[in-house]
Amino acid sequence: MNLTLEYPRSAKEKMAGLVSLGRMLDKARAAAEGSLGDYHYDCPHDKPVLAFLGVDAPTFKDKAATSSDREIEAWVRDNYLTAKSPAEISAFNEERESWRAEPGTESAAFFEELRRPSRPTGRTSRRGSICSTSTRSASSNTRILKARSERVERAVTPVSLRSVSRERACRDEKQRAATSLWRQPA
Repeated sequence: MNLTLEYPRSAKEKMAGLVSLGRMLDKARAAAEGSLGDYHYDCPHDKPVLAFLGVDAPTFKDKAATSSDREIEAWVRDNYLTAKSPAEISAFNEERESWRAEPGTESAAFFEELRRPSRPTGRTSRRGSICSTSTRSASSNTRILKARSERVERAVTPVSLRSVSRERACRDEKQRAATSLWRQPA
C-alpha cells in the first residue's frame, strides 16, 4: 500500500471486530514497503491496538507485509482475540472511538505536528476521489492571504459600497444566466 498516493482506512472501520485495526494494517504495509508518506506506523494511536492484541509492532508489520486482509483477520482472531470476551472488545472499541490526545501530552504534540504537513497532490481516497490540495501550509498561506485581503477591503471599502457591489454582482449573474438560457437553440 502506498500512502503517498492513497489514504489508509478510516480508524472507525472495524476489522476482526476491532476499530483502528484496518488503518493500522494499512500503515504497517506501507511502512514495510517504504511508502508511508506523512503517516507514522506504531504511533500513539496504534500503540493501544497493539497492546490490546498483545503483539509487538515489528511482528505485526512483518505479518502485514506478507498477508492478505483475510489472513490478517484470521491471524488476529485465532492468536490474539480468543482470550478476549465480547465485552472486552466492545469496551476497547468504545474507548478507541472516543479517544482524544490530552492537551500538553506527548501524544497531543505528536498529532499536532502531524497536522502541519499535508497530503501530496493526486492522493486518492479509499473511495477513489482525487485530492487536489498540495499542502496544508500552502492552503494555510492562501487562507491567511485571503483573510488579510478581506480585512484590507473591509477597512478601505465602506459597508454600503460593499453591499451595493454584492447586489450588482448577483443581479449581473442572474442576467447572464437568463440571457444564456434565452440564447440556447431549442
